[in-house]
Amino acid sequence: MPRTALIVDDSRTALVVLSRLLKEQGIAADTVESGPEALNYLRSNNPGVIFLDHMMPGMDGFETLAALKTNTRTAAIPVVMYTSREGDAYMGQALVQGAFGILQKPVNPVELGQILRRVDQLRAPSDQQAVAGAPARPRAAVTGVIHVPPEFRARPGTPPGLATTSARPRSNNGDVAAGGDEEGAAVGRLDGLHRGALV
Repeated sequence: MPRTALIVDDSRTALVVLSRLLKEQGIAADTVESGPEALNYLRSNNPGVIFLDHMMPGMDGFETLAALKTNTRTAAIPVVMYTSREGDAYMGQALVQGAFGILQKPVNPVELGQILRRVDQLRAPSDQQAVAGAPARPRAAVTGVIHVPPEFRARPGTPPGLATTSARPRSNNGDVAAGGDEEGAAVGRLDGLHRGALV
């Protein structure tokens, strides 16, 4: 579990409630009431997680999130949008802008625990490698970037959807042709596709 948290919310009641719930989880929370205050706080502090309200006067939650994600010092801190807003469209927008997760108001302690465990899992691999002295391996971004091994990448000039393995070309009746190369197989398949489309 992260040991420290920052809560950014213009509602003092919300600050008190979430602070108390985090304290029950063994997490010390600092609180600020606006986006600019949060940015100022983060100049000299590095919390394990940030809970960020969406609706705030002046600089709202998304504007604050954008500022956090464009600053190299704060970009890696997980930010949980802490809000009464609901709906898939809002959740999608928050995640695209770099939020780690969404926590609905009023806070459900079970959901809070789940988010804190996810934050823990995010940090665990790098922490274990640091302890073992192993070099840190880059992780895929939350945006869903997938590493594709070179052997599965399409070769230049290969039409989309065609196999890039060294399979031998097939004749029109489906039998494997004797000889030929990958290019021949690709041309044969294309030819067959065109003929099928003309029938």
